[in-house]
Amino acid sequence: MIALFLISMIFWLAIVVIGYLNISVDVMLNIPYIFNGNIPLGVVIIVSAVAGSIAEWITLIPVIGKLKEQNFFSKIQYEKNSLSSQESSDKVKVLESKIEVLEKALQDALNKKD
Repeated sequence: MIALFLISMIFWLAIVVIGYLNISVDVMLNIPYIFNGNIPLGVVIIVSAVAGSIAEWITLIPVIGKLKEQNFFSKIQYEKNSLSSQESSDKVKVLESKIEVLEKALQDALNKKD
């Protein structure tokens, strides 16, 4: 998790540095009926990176939620399986003890008969 955070910070530092280095370069931006003029390239780079990150998070949040939900259900299934195996081993132990008791009772009955 820390590695991803560091990679993300390096990425954003690179975007900011590239944007700052290109702040003096103007690009012509023409959006019909809204804007027609020059904008610094650095601003375009930084705004594009921020918009891309926002779009990424908007698309990834449902996917991350679904993965967490699947992980949660996997844990529940694992717990159910471990409980059922534990119950099975407990049942086997109870049956073994009952068999021992019955064998002992049979031995006692046979000994009394003789």
